[in-house]
Amino acid sequence: MTPDEKTEVERRLKDDNDGENNEFDLKYAYQALKDWKIWVNCVICICILTPLYSISLFLPTIVKDLGYSNNAAQLMTVPPYVVACACTILSSYASDKTGQRGVFLLGFQIISLIGFALLIASGKEKIQYAGTFLAASGKSTLLSSTGSFANNFN
Repeated sequence: MTPDEKTEVERRLKDDNDGENNEFDLKYAYQALKDWKIWVNCVICICILTPLYSISLFLPTIVKDLGYSNNAAQLMTVPPYVVACACTILSSYASDKTGQRGVFLLGFQIISLIGFALLIASGKEKIQYAGTFLAASGKSTLLSSTGSFANNFN
């Protein structure tokens, strides 16, 4: 960069803080801990991310326990994610068109709960495998809407 460009970059970096204070003060931490919106956002994130990562981490084990070999179990985890991807794209498109994101979030949460219930309650492999499709679809769809849902509290 030329010296003029370097000077301009340095000037922009100095102005980049938008007038916010970058110094740490314990009173700001206490203010954040007292804010109910922070706690609601934490609960929302935990409730969304725990089942999402659980299904992601344990899906190969779940499928393996259905009677598949290690390699086949890894391959059998792909179809639930393909369906989840399609559901995520379609629900995002539909919710943007209708302007009703909450209805889609609630609907896919119900679908996810049904999927987890099928995994827990049924002893039949085919029903449990169908449950993985529902659980993955519900959780993946919810994650795509997390940012806009959580930002409503800011």
